[in-house]
Parts: sequence; structure tokens; C-alpha cells
Amino acid sequence: IATDISLDEAPKLAEAFGGICFPAHIDRESNGVISILGTFPKGPEFSCAEFHDSKKVDEYIETYELADKRIVINSDAHYLWDIKEKNDYICLEEIEKGSEKAGEILIKHLRNEI
Repeated sequence: IATDISLDEAPKLAEAFGGICFPAHIDRESNGVISILGTFPKGPEFSCAEFHDSKKVDEYIETYELADKRIVINSDAHYLWDIKEKNDYICLEEIEKGSEKAGEILIKHLRNEI
């Protein structure tokens, strides 16, 4: 679904609701922010970036100056058989199973606050 929310407005809007906004599948040739803009945007400031293919991370970090970003690897799977194996994951502090704080801790991690 298309939106009229601008790239500059989206992070502020997400934060206003306690969330986080960051560019997804930046390494994709179709609909990735780099393929659309030709580079990773300098503004607004994003604390992280999401990749589809972990093999491209080092190249993109150097080329697009992403060393200060948290990197998230996600299969962006639309079918069960496309889900990646547990090679790329986010390790957070111990969280009690079913804890309501899990989402808060994940967001703090993605914001580089912990």
C-alpha cells in the first residue's frame, strides 16, 4: 500500500507511537532504498538498516558508510520455504518467556540504546 508519509516524517511518526522506523531490504534491486535513491540517505538519521542478503553487508557498510548502524538480516520471506535458517539473529539479554518487555528491549536495541 502506498503512503503519502515522507521519508523525513516516517521515523518521527513511528517514534511518537513508541516504535522505530528504518529502511528495509536496502540491498534489494527492486524497492530497496539504495536502488531507488542511488545511496543510503544521510537524513533522516536511522539507527539501523535491514538487509535481505548477509553476504552484501560488508560491501554496503563500506560503500554507503553504515558502520554506525545496527544491521538487521531478514529473509523477507513470503512463503515458509523462503524463511532463512537461524544463522542471523538478534541476541538480547535474557527475557522471561511471554514478557511484555521483549518488544521494548528490541526497540531499544535497534535504536542503539543498549
